[in-house]
Amino acid sequence: MRRLIMRIATIVLLAVVVGIGWFGEKKQSLSQTSPPSDFTPPIFTLQVNRQDNVDTVQGAPLIFTVFLSSSKSANPLRIGKPGNPWHAHVRLELVEGKPLTWKLAMLGSPQAFLFQRDASGRINIEGKEGEEAIIDAEHNYTVELGIDPDESAKITPGLYTIQAILDISFERENKRVASNPVIVNVQEQKVPLTAEQELRRLIESAEFYIQASRFEDAYLLAIKVKEREPKKIQSYILLGDALNGLRRDKEALEAYNYAIHLSALEKQYEPPTYLMLRKYEVEQRLGKQ
Repeated sequence: MRRLIMRIATIVLLAVVVGIGWFGEKKQSLSQTSPPSDFTPPIFTLQVNRQDNVDTVQGAPLIFTVFLSSSKSANPLRIGKPGNPWHAHVRLELVEGKPLTWKLAMLGSPQAFLFQRDASGRINIEGKEGEEAIIDAEHNYTVELGIDPDESAKITPGLYTIQAILDISFERENKRVASNPVIVNVQEQKVPLTAEQELRRLIESAEFYIQASRFEDAYLLAIKVKEREPKKIQSYILLGDALNGLRRDKEALEAYNYAIHLSALEKQYEPPTYLMLRKYEVEQRLGKQ
């Protein structure tokens, strides 16, 4: 749920920035044998750790987020089909055209959102599923690819400029669409780590494992975070999310409740929406038992 909320918020912000016209009229037929003469590339955007550029160190996880949409002035396109999903047409490479040899894993399931206005003019956001992507002004798609801490530790220090590539196949021609570049500056990890660096590493790795649905790994790290910072709200949110993923619902609820308790002790602090939603999710499961 937390990742879903963050994705929706990021997609909405991205749409505003690039000026996507969500609510234009549908354009022509979506069937394609060859690119239209006025072919307009879709809006194809890449972020790394929710940024355009990031300074990191060996052993720190990386998350690449790809966004796919279109403007209302472009002809709609279809990408993907059963057995050949749209996200299989997405890859990362270095801007000089060399392949990116890092071992990437998909984090969770690719997300699709349909943005429409109802009769009153209110915007409705509907989650969608399927292996085919309809690239028009009303649909937004996103997929996340990650590098876990163990793989990140193997990266050679240096400056990497990376872009996402989308291959669109027509019957008579293929189109290659490149995203904006992102820059990853990987620095050598000096040991031993300071206490602050070690804590940051634990938190980042736990968050990564939660996104990757590796909840047992996340739980082990969340316990270490809680031991180091037993009075921090984030410690109990991490622990709750890991326990939630493991379906250890009673323990997860205890962690979420304590995070809310700690938030009440801080002036001008309001529990984040996703925390309340996660708590409600666990309570619903417990109520059905």
